[in-house]
Amino acid sequence: MNKNKCRKLLGFFGVMAVVFTITATGCNGDPSLPPAFSISAGDLAERNSFFVTDGMTMNEFLLELSWEAFDYAGLGQTIYTDSEKTTPFNGNSTIANANTMFYTMSPLDHYNPIAEVWVNRGEKLGYISGTITLNNMPEGVKRVFINIRIDIDDESYLYFYNRIIISGTAPYSWSIPLYENDGFVAGSNAVFWVGLELANDDLMYVYFPDTKPINDFNEDLDLGTVDCTIVTLSGTLVYTGTPIDWAWIDVIDADTGNYLGTTEPDSPASGAAWSITLTPHGVSSFTFDVYIGTGEDEEYYIDLLTVSLDPGQTEKTDIVLDLDGS
Repeated sequence: MNKNKCRKLLGFFGVMAVVFTITATGCNGDPSLPPAFSISAGDLAERNSFFVTDGMTMNEFLLELSWEAFDYAGLGQTIYTDSEKTTPFNGNSTIANANTMFYTMSPLDHYNPIAEVWVNRGEKLGYISGTITLNNMPEGVKRVFINIRIDIDDESYLYFYNRIIISGTAPYSWSIPLYENDGFVAGSNAVFWVGLELANDDLMYVYFPDTKPINDFNEDLDLGTVDCTIVTLSGTLVYTGTPIDWAWIDVIDADTGNYLGTTEPDSPASGAAWSITLTPHGVSSFTFDVYIGTGEDEEYYIDLLTVSLDPGQTEKTDIVLDLDGS
């Protein structure tokens, strides 16, 4: 997986607990063949935080499941329509609905595209669910992702997300299942944020600082109102000396230190332009962390510059990130 795609996915996944032992319950079939593992399309989709669309093809389903890492041909095994394993799906086969059953020789559960492994989440224990109101939504939003980071202790946390479809009227409902192998501990504190997937497949994030205790499975939470107003910041990256091979820029909330988004200059050359579009949920003061690399050497510049927006201002241009002046 290339660096840019990995970084894009990390915006969603953070750190996930990975369990490498995969088990499942077999079902009866031809006694001369090993038993098949079975799972419904809806259960498999829920374990991978998306929803089945009636009539979607197998290729579409697996591309959604794997964050476009593979389609049916790249899955590495055959999915059958029956427990006797006589009729296989193909990439263009349609999935009637969430109740469609899949039968395989190796179990399917949760796919982690960062580690590129299948993870056994175990039995479902319950849901964290609730409602959220989204104001000033950008045009062309296809889906909203509810993201949760649950802090287990000072050194470890769990990350969950759910890709919900925008439909109906606000407040929108959301739901995230918890499974026995996820490592959830009742009473842990959770931080929430929102991801927006635009029509051009760009991802935007809305971070908000509320920390809420997750006291038990089946927790019902109202996340309140989130401001999705778009803000654009742009400028140039300048430096002297040896040309660099790459650079990226993290935008940080200057007041809280919370991460807001990442962008890259148009090129690594000094004077190259950069731009980022954010939905900062009312944040109006920004600072920048810049990371650069030349060969095997890497450097970083923290809190390089602070800029602020006036009330109602949604764009700030000509921001010069000068590495020599840091």
